[in-house]
Amino acid sequence: MIPALAAALVHLLWQGAVAALLVAFTQPWLKSPRSRYALACFALFSLPLAFAATAAWAGVIGAGNATPAHGLLLAPGLAPWLVALWLTGAAACSLHAAFGWLLAQRLRRRVASAIPESWATAVAAMRERLGIRRIVRLGTSAAVAGPCVLGWLRPIVVFPASALTGLSSEQVEAVLAHELAHIRRFDYLVNLLQRGVEAAFFFHPGVWWLSRQISDTREHCCDDLALAALGDRSTPAAYARTLLDLAVPAPVGLALSGGSLTARVCRILGRPSSAMRGTRVLALAAPLALACVLVLGGATARRGAAVPVPPLPAAPAPVARAVAVPLAVPAPAIKVALATPVPQRQPSSAVPQASKIVFAWTLAPVTQCHSAQVLSPALAPDGEIVFIHRTVTQCLPALQPVEVLVIT
Repeated sequence: MIPALAAALVHLLWQGAVAALLVAFTQPWLKSPRSRYALACFALFSLPLAFAATAAWAGVIGAGNATPAHGLLLAPGLAPWLVALWLTGAAACSLHAAFGWLLAQRLRRRVASAIPESWATAVAAMRERLGIRRIVRLGTSAAVAGPCVLGWLRPIVVFPASALTGLSSEQVEAVLAHELAHIRRFDYLVNLLQRGVEAAFFFHPGVWWLSRQISDTREHCCDDLALAALGDRSTPAAYARTLLDLAVPAPVGLALSGGSLTARVCRILGRPSSAMRGTRVLALAAPLALACVLVLGGATARRGAAVPVPPLPAAPAPVARAVAVPLAVPAPAIKVALATPVPQRQPSSAVPQASKIVFAWTLAPVTQCHSAQVLSPALAPDGEIVFIHRTVTQCLPALQPVEVLVIT
């Protein structure tokens, strides 16, 4: 699992960079904020799927391989450290996100429900215009500086305590229209998913940029939806003035002043600005360049420092038939003489005085071979012990009579 996760982390560098660059160069061509929002969400939420698929692919392909990381790391020995650092950072970011969620739940339990009757009537009317069937509560709290939405299944719109006297009826309708637009679009749930992806891939600047694009375009979508619901009750200029009056940061939840306030006001007034700065392009392309260096450098290093696999011990060649092999020491020969010792040779013309009988035999070595199936342990280059199945032929020498001579 460790080499597979390390390989997936390295791959995520170029995957996230490519996704962010595609969104960066495609967004200017999309005029509708809903299209830009859908594109940014698709790019961000496809990264966890790509990470899981890459880790599974690396784990399956690397099973039984001497280098499971497949050369994706310039130094494969750093894979455990890389995974350990990633898990530590992801755990820290997850704890931070969980603390924010607990803070929102604590704020939700301490919200006061004492609101004017006119606000409840405005909420009911705005819910009908936006087509929201869920029950939406209203409340006030001194812990928030601006209006925000808390919760998904049972949402509640929280106003600051000063809003009871500091907002006009037109501003209250504009605020309610914007916050109810968040509820209709299930933006609170998408926001939670964003925090999860940010915590998992905290090291990638493209992930943070994509999440920022989602947050900005989300506010644009809610602004358009709120203006459409208000109709003739509010002009774009009055709505923009409400945004500027309530421009305060919100620690939790989805606030009216979220996103880039300057870009929102310019867009509402008909002066959108969607230019992509060169520094942002370089920041998004940096992980892509780093991934190319790690992948190509690791592949080159592995190709240049390839360790030859030692050949397996070859089985002895099978013997087709037994043949006589001379021994280093002459084979013992037993001779039995049944006559008197042989006298000195006579000339060929002479006739032997007595006949002699010699009876002898000779023992010569031969080879007898037997085959057997053997499992032999061996040490692989990555340190694993494997068993090699082969056929072993054993040949042992044996003695048998070669010839018998009888001379008379």
